Amino acid sequence: MKNATPNALPNATLKIINWGQDTEHDLKLARLHIGINYLPMDISKQVIQKKLTYCYFKLICRNGHPVLETQRTTQDIGQYPLALLQLPDFNKKENLIETKLREVGITPKVGLRADQLSICLHVVAQTDSILPCVDIFDADLPQGTQFFSAHKEHQLGSDIGALIPSKLSNAPLVKWLYREVRTVFEQQEKTEQEP
Repeated sequence: MKNATPNALPNATLKIINWGQDTEHDLKLARLHIGINYLPMDISKQVIQKKLTYCYFKLICRNGHPVLETQRTTQDIGQYPLALLQLPDFNKKENLIETKLREVGITPKVGLRADQLSICLHVVAQTDSILPCVDIFDADLPQGTQFFSAHKEHQLGSDIGALIPSKLSNAPLVKWLYREVRTVFEQQEKTEQEP
């Protein structure tokens, strides 16, 4: 890679996997070159955390959901059950929306916790459950469901970052990979800011 031209692909295979129970261990051992997750993470000091972007959360509900006829405040959203995506090593105890609801005196109603997005989306399509999700990338939702945002003054957000094994932090391949990932997030931010 020493003489590689900018944006040239290295002689490598890109493999994308979900964050799992072994991801921190694999990062510490440098079996993985980079991880992407919400920050901050309570993770080994052998893994460097670098912020990539800040994201807000939007919510998913079924079409015609009663919350759509409200101001979409924390109090409005807190009336309905939540379908929560369980992310290994990030939200084992409580999801960010649960914490925020408790902070304003609302006891969260969790109807479902699942590690499969498809299960959460199925429940949302069939019930009054609401699913929080990150706003960075739009995705095709199942028929009968839609995105909505909380009231501007009630939006939640989080940093998203790259997690890099400290022993690989100066490796040319990892530097290239980090630049490419950062560029994807920067381009997404520009797209969101365009009118």
